[in-house]
Amino acid sequence: MRVRAASAVFTCAGLLGVPGVVASVARELEDLESDSLRVTVRRVEERKLIGLVATYGPYTRHTGKGDYNSHPNFVGLEWEDADRWAYGASYFKNSFSQPCWFAHVGRRFTFGNRDEGFFAKVLGGVIYGYRTPHEKSVPLNFRGFCPAVIPSVGYQSKGKAVHLAVYGKNAGQMLLLSWDLR
Repeated sequence: MRVRAASAVFTCAGLLGVPGVVASVARELEDLESDSLRVTVRRVEERKLIGLVATYGPYTRHTGKGDYNSHPNFVGLEWEDADRWAYGASYFKNSFSQPCWFAHVGRRFTFGNRDEGFFAKVLGGVIYGYRTPHEKSVPLNFRGFCPAVIPSVGYQSKGKAVHLAVYGKNAGQMLLLSWDLR
């Protein structure tokens, strides 16, 4: 809209023989295009992915009674962007030692400094792997697929983090260690 209006002024000024107006409008058009380009580039740079984050979960504590797997060997990779949105996948052995995969999207919420200090994180996605005879141990399981929401709290410093994830209804907690691989 601005460009059309400026073009109309430019044309009228040229027809009337006002060279100063023509030059002024031309400079305004250049500034508008330049500012617009700078804003666009800045927004693209702000949305860049921060990088890859690797996570390892060596230990799980179960709150229920039973002979559960306490060493899930959770291994995950995720991309995290500048707004702390995370997109990833992971592999682990569930409470019954069945191999499982978790595809997720989530967000990290930092308190204070973005790169150092306490944070909370919430992941939501789909787990695959709870099969016979343990398919009833997770809600909404359909042929091994079930939805999951995993909250965690932790502390991050110098690209490394330790956090505690809570999963399942009264099921347990998992210790997680993460590294930024930027």
